[in-house]
Amino acid sequence: YGNMFHELKDVKDSKYDLQVNYQKFYELCNDEEKEKITSITLDKTSCDLAICGTSEITATFTPTVDYPLTVQWISSDASIVEVRNATENSCEICALKEGKATITCKETSFGNEVSATCEVVVYIPEMVISPSSVKLHYEDVQNLSVTGNISTINWSTENNFVASINEGVITAEHVGSTNVVAETEYQKAVCEVIVEPEYFTYMEPLIDWNLTKEQILEQKGTPDATQSTSVAY
Repeated sequence: YGNMFHELKDVKDSKYDLQVNYQKFYELCNDEEKEKITSITLDKTSCDLAICGTSEITATFTPTVDYPLTVQWISSDASIVEVRNATENSCEICALKEGKATITCKETSFGNEVSATCEVVVYIPEMVISPSSVKLHYEDVQNLSVTGNISTINWSTENNFVASINEGVITAEHVGSTNVVAETEYQKAVCEVIVEPEYFTYMEPLIDWNLTKEQILEQKGTPDATQSTSVAY
C-alpha cells in the first residue's frame, strides 16, 4: 500500500481529504471481505411537483451492510429540481421552474456502482382568485384570497383612482370599474371590481293643479305598497 501511504502523506492538514483517503485505504483492505450493495429501491420512482414545492425521496439498500456507504444524490438539471439536505438514506428535492429532471441515487462503495432514479415533473399550478368579481360602494372593503401553492404574490390595480389594493384587501375609492391583479413569477389572476354610486330612486312628481284624483291615478297608476310608492293629489 505504498502509493496509498504517499497519497495520505501528501494531503498534509486537510481532515476532509484524510477521511476520504482513509476510506479508500479501508476499501482496499476489505474489498474481498465485504458484501457489496446489489440494488437500491427508492420510495418513489416518479413525482409531480408544483413550482416551489418540495418532496423527500428515501432509499433502501440491499443487502443491509455494516459499513458506511458512499452515496450521491444527483439532479440531471439543478435549475429545474434542486437536491437539498442529502444523507445516506434520503434527500429533499425542491422544484424551481417548469420542466423535467431525473434524480439519481448512486452508491459506489468498493468500486461497485449501483443506482436508482426518480423522474420529476415540475408544473405551474392553476392560480385561482376568489371572488373573481365584486361590486362595492365608496369606502367598502373586500378581502381576496388566492389558492394554488403560491409563494409570493404581487398585488396591483389597473386604476388606483377607482380601487386600491393592499395585501389582498380592496378598498373602493371612486365610482367606476377596474381590475385587481394578483401575480407571481409564473402566474396571474384577475378580479373585476365595480364601484357603484349609492343612490335612491324616487317617482317623479306630477305637478298639475288642474287634475282630478281620477286623472292622476290614470297617469301615475295605482300605488304599489310592495314598492313603497305613493301618489299624492
